[in-house]
Amino acid sequence: MVETHPDYRRLWLAANLVYTTAQYARERFPLARIYIQADATGFARKLYTRLGFTRVDYEHALEVGEA
Repeated sequence: MVETHPDYRRLWLAANLVYTTAQYARERFPLARIYIQADATGFARKLYTRLGFTRVDYEHALEVGEA
């Protein structure tokens, strides 16, 4: 999990990190799609939507015990 310290929020640090990482991946790998897993809160959803991500409605998980 990645979070921005409250003193540094709203400076587009997270958006710049995600955007730069996606650009790096696109330039170096033959990708058709980039997936990111994020919580459903408004903050994360708004950030990824602004960067061009769209919601994909499927997820599979295997519970293997307590962490």
